Order: sequence, then structure tokens, then C-alpha cells
Amino acid sequence: GDADAPSSIAPAASVPPKGHGACVTFVRDRLEKGVIGNELLQDVASSCLPAVKSGVATPQFRQACDQVQHMAAKTIASAGGRPDAKALCDTVLRAFQALAPQ
Repeated sequence: GDADAPSSIAPAASVPPKGHGACVTFVRDRLEKGVIGNELLQDVASSCLPAVKSGVATPQFRQACDQVQHMAAKTIASAGGRPDAKALCDTVLRAFQALAPQ
């Protein structure tokens, strides 16, 4: 909502990964709707599904998706099912970009 005050500005050295803003918005929206734990993990993991199901995903892409799902599961579990949206997105997107084909 409008009550969200911007947090301190991050230094230029820690530029968020591509898609970070959309990811944070998505995760916060899910959390606000009461989607937590495994259900939240399934929602985050489902972002890989269209490419995998359509058959256009390369083996590298599928591997990156699997790895990201494991990292997301750890992050969500360690936060008791309610992770910080920015931290979750940062972890997931950086891992995916490091693993996925360019």
C-alpha cells in the first residue's frame, strides 16, 4: 500500500538482480494474502514451469530452476514460512542468474 516508506537506499555496488522489484511485489502480495510455507514455495517455484512444461527449457534452465527451488525452500523454512520478500528474491534471482544460460 501507500504506507510503505522506502527503506534506506542501497549503495550502487549492490544493484538488485533483474526482476527483483517484480519478485518482491509478488512475494509481498502472496504473504499479505496469507500464502506461507510450502504454498509460498510452490508459487515461487511455479515461475519456472511455463518454460519447462512447454518444452523450451534447456537442461541448464531446468537445473537452474531445481537449484533455485532448493534455495527458496531453505530460505522460506529458515524464516518459519514467512520470509523477508527482499531477502528471498535476492537469493533466488542471484542463484538463478548465476546458473541459467545467458
